Amino acid sequence: TSLAAGAAHELGTPLGTIAVVAKELELATQQIGADEGMAEDTRLIRREVDRCRKILDRMRVDIVKDIAQQSRSVSVEELLEQVQQDLPDEDRRRLLISREPGVASIFAPLRAVQQALGVMIRNAFDASPAMSPIRLNIKPADGMVQLEVIDFGEGVPAEVLKRAGEPFFTTKDPGKGMGLGLFLVRLVAERCNGKWHMHSEPGEGTRSVLELPAA
Repeated sequence: TSLAAGAAHELGTPLGTIAVVAKELELATQQIGADEGMAEDTRLIRREVDRCRKILDRMRVDIVKDIAQQSRSVSVEELLEQVQQDLPDEDRRRLLISREPGVASIFAPLRAVQQALGVMIRNAFDASPAMSPIRLNIKPADGMVQLEVIDFGEGVPAEVLKRAGEPFFTTKDPGKGMGLGLFLVRLVAERCNGKWHMHSEPGEGTRSVLELPAA
């Protein structure tokens, strides 16, 4: 985790510089009346820099090292608000949230849990057919709060399921995943005295469940 965090930190500054220069180039092309192809190239650079930054954010798994000090009572409403803010409008409409009575707060670091739940939700969208909804069920479970994300995709083979949560293990196409998302989910669960597990059958979708202490 420290290697990934170090890489994320070291790459952050040069990416910021590239973003600034690309913005200046974009403005310059507008001022000199350059052809649209050149202007689009500068916009492409900025989009790719933003993509790299998002990847680096997912690499910052060192946020879990101080989880015990950062943990606090987090209301379910606050967590859901933060998670939904990170979703595009279309995905917010596809996310069906069900919350059972008796669930008020969890005891955990907000940012770490927000990222972990976001990973679970993004994976569910990636695994589901276009425009298909996914479910987020929130319910009490013996002093814990269970965050259950269910997709309606093709399911996960047993050999892949066994490796879910390993660092840098991914079945996604190159450039679409680094294999750190579920690794982060697993670390957050472990450091928060919680649990994380997945259940899946080919052709029947997947359930990803994160359990955290209730506050």
